[in-house]
Order: sequence, then C-alpha cells, then structure tokens
Amino acid sequence: MALKDILVPYNGQDTANCALKQAILLAEKHAAHVTACFPYDPPAVVNTARQLMSKRLEEQFHQIVDRMEVEARSAILQAFDKQIADVSVPERVHSLEIIGNSDIAITKAARHFDVTCIGQNLSGYSDGSNMIHPDVIALRSGKPVLVVPHQIPSTDLARRVVVAWDGKRAAARAVGEAMQLFGPFTNASVLRVGARDASADYWATQLCTNLSRHGTKADDVAKMAKGSVAQTILDHCVHFKADLLVMGAYEHSKFSEDILGGTTNDVLSSLVMPCFMAH
Repeated sequence: MALKDILVPYNGQDTANCALKQAILLAEKHAAHVTACFPYDPPAVVNTARQLMSKRLEEQFHQIVDRMEVEARSAILQAFDKQIADVSVPERVHSLEIIGNSDIAITKAARHFDVTCIGQNLSGYSDGSNMIHPDVIALRSGKPVLVVPHQIPSTDLARRVVVAWDGKRAAARAVGEAMQLFGPFTNASVLRVGARDASADYWATQLCTNLSRHGTKADDVAKMAKGSVAQTILDHCVHFKADLLVMGAYEHSKFSEDILGGTTNDVLSSLVMPCFMAH
C-alpha cells in the first residue's frame, strides 16, 4: 500500500506546525493528500459550570461557549492557511472539522487515513490540557501514527531507520506498515535492548534478511541498557544518525503504562527524530 492519505491533528501550536510541514513534505514526495483536522472540546471546567446554572444563565453561557469555539477555530484556520500558503500542490491539502475529546475524535478520524501525523506533546490548550496521545490513537484506531518532534522536518524520511525490535506483534506490524508506506528504507539498524539470546539473535537476523530482500541494507544490533531502555534507544538513534525510529506501541496495559511509565511514554517525551508507531 502506497502512502496516499495523511491526517494531521492541527491546533496552530509550533509542534503542530512541524507535523503539518512534515506531512506536506511526505505528500509532495509520494503524491499523497494531507487533511488537517481541528478537534475542539471545551475544557472540563466549562462543562462542569453548566450544571450549576439556572436555565437562563445556561443559555447565556452556551452562547459564550459557542462564541469561544468559533473564535478558537477561526484562529486555528488562520494559522493553517498561513502554513499552507506556499504549498506546491494546494489541491492535495484539505481540512476537516471534528468535535469532541481529542483522543476519541482523532482516533475515529484516523481509521479513515493511511497514517496520522501528530506533533510531539501536542495538547489542545496552552495549559497542556486535553493532550493528544499518539500511542492511544495507534492502539484504538488500528492505523499507524507518525510522531514529529519540534524540529525542521526531514526531506529524507525513512532513509536511515532504527527499528526498536523486541520480536513482538506491535513491533512486527510497525516495521511492515512503515515499509509499505515509506519503504524501502536505505539503511536500517535493528536494535534489541537487553542480554543476548540465541533465539532472539536468530530471528533478528531473519528480520534483517527480510529487509535486505526489500532492498534495505540492514544490520542487527544488540545493546545492554544504559540507564533506561528508552534512553538506550534514543542514544542509538543519534549514534546511527537516524531520520526515523520505528517501534511498536506498548505491549502491556495502558493503565500500567500511564501509572508506572514505560518505554513508549519515555521515548515519545524525548524524541529527537520522527517516530513511526503501530499496534
């Protein structure tokens, strides 16, 4: 499947601008379409306040909230129009309004696109509330996610790729979908973090063989964790000069990932290059 349809949650923040620029570069390279969506969900305090008002006050408050939404969407659309003013193929850039909690609304929209391109640590509001969670969207939508850090977008995405490999389903799906959408990679480093194991060595070699048959120069690398697993992965990406990290989203419960932290969260919070995830 070639890359033809990219979704970008957009709210005018700097990190959303980076994601939009990256999506446009990909669209130009793959002759694809980019659709920016504008999720809006009033802060929780707004919905709570409505329950404490008389009917007349609630009507007045409803008008104020509606006006806030119109103003917020107008500001976002102005920022979006500014970002796409110089796009070489404006007929391939679209917009889509969606309503509701960011994760829920974007998850539903993401099911209708090839990949969702999300700015790192993207939130709905300046205070950081209504955060968009790429791992949740990858888990619930059934479609892959590309997380873009706050940096200059790459024109050679998927040229030098690090695959964070643990041999599990999510990692396998991430590699397969990244190859279908962006591949073949030029160079790939299949990274395993932890003690060497004969069986894991054997299958990592097989993955490298599979990648090589698609025209990718691939090497198997095993490293012991220095600090956290996430930091070991990110350090290797820097050492390899990777332009893309490919990894599976968490393989255990989202509850434990949120409460205890985990490799997925740690990697996404400290990205220095785009990260492609699938579940």
